[in-house]
Amino acid sequence: MHYFDSLIAENAPASYVHHIPILSPVSGTRIASHAIPNELIRAGMWGKGMAVSLSGNQVFAPFDGVVEAIPAMGYEVQLVSPAGLRLWIKIGVGTERLLGERCERLVKVRNAVTQGTPLMSFDKRWLKLQQVEPIGVVTIRNLGKIKALVPSHGRQCRAMEDNLFTVYL
Repeated sequence: MHYFDSLIAENAPASYVHHIPILSPVSGTRIASHAIPNELIRAGMWGKGMAVSLSGNQVFAPFDGVVEAIPAMGYEVQLVSPAGLRLWIKIGVGTERLLGERCERLVKVRNAVTQGTPLMSFDKRWLKLQQVEPIGVVTIRNLGKIKALVPSHGRQCRAMEDNLFTVYL
């Protein structure tokens, strides 16, 4: 059991100040964290959250916020909400070796974004040809700020339509 496993809950905590529903920034099928083929992500090194086996090819902002990081050599983006929540979205496991090739970044660092803003697009077929597992990982980076993370229960998730999880502060 990892230190922050206690943050993932079935229901909202008895007391909390604020809650933030996190819409799925990608489309696909939810997968269990133990199915992610990367031990560091499974162990929560980049926070706690959910993983999605991708069916689409775009990443959207799940809430209003600011782009904190979007590396030119990576398939990832980090957003900060007005409440200070830091969300990390990573596309593909093993994309580091691709040096950002065929990943189109649609925003820049410090850009203000609204919910639903396209953040990046990628070529899912090409990723498969590069033997990259088409998985999207969505985690909360600043776990000390939250009381609980409650995953949604539906198996399928449509980008910007279905909740992926709810964070309680």
